[in-house]
Amino acid sequence: DTAKVVFSGIICAVGLIGNLMVIFVILVLREYKKSVTHWYVLQLAIADSLFLLTLPFKMVEDIHGNWIYSEWMCKGKETLLFLNYYASILFLVVMSIDRYIAVCHTFSTSLQKLRRPAVSVLITAVTWLIALLMCIPIMLYSFKVGQKGSCICRYACHYWTRPRGWTVFNMFNFVVMFLIPFWVMVACYGLIIHRSSCRGRKHSSRSDRDRRRVTIMCASLVACFVFCWLPFHAVHMAKIAGIMVPISRVTLENRIFIVLPVVGSLLAYLNSALNPYLYSFLGTSF
Repeated sequence: DTAKVVFSGIICAVGLIGNLMVIFVILVLREYKKSVTHWYVLQLAIADSLFLLTLPFKMVEDIHGNWIYSEWMCKGKETLLFLNYYASILFLVVMSIDRYIAVCHTFSTSLQKLRRPAVSVLITAVTWLIALLMCIPIMLYSFKVGQKGSCICRYACHYWTRPRGWTVFNMFNFVVMFLIPFWVMVACYGLIIHRSSCRGRKHSSRSDRDRRRVTIMCASLVACFVFCWLPFHAVHMAKIAGIMVPISRVTLENRIFIVLPVVGSLLAYLNSALNPYLYSFLGTSF
């Protein structure tokens, strides 16, 4: 628990500094007016910042061994946690489609309309609304669970009873909000790489280099997302499948399986901390 709290504190501090710097740069230098991509980067940084702000509450819970705050704060914490996950994956999908249109359909008048500032604001509002609506089950069923004096803040259902609703909820997260978006992003970036390589054989200009750099930035965000969130989903799928660790027998193998969920959760938090630094090193105009 001590190691978990320490790593959580490091991730929270590093992540908040990075995300707040990205938000500051984009807003103060008005980068969001220069590029639609930077507008979506701003939305992702806001979502990541909100997500990381839930970490201190989780750290206090780990230190005390129970949730010491009120139930409505529990609902708020869980809602922000899942809101970031949904908003992050949706904006990564939006960014990949935006890059695909920018690079592969540069001269398409109809598709380029989707990259206009007014349309991007509308897409952003709809994306946040969809993410919020998907959090309704979290708002309704997040409670302080457990015995008095050792209550924790969780989504009310748990694995040992394996209720149908919890299984459907996790399968939805894995298939609809992970696998499908992942393949959409792979398709978009695969086509972008193909188009960029064809253009590179004919000519090389500064604008093409800028396009490739922004594309690499977005692709790196996706790769980071998969690396950080796949272990989290793998643990949940294993538990749904009924793979449990007998607590009565303490072996090296059991300890590894006990630690894996903790590592998966920390990697999920790490994604929100790494994103802003990927913007800084790989993005243009920063």
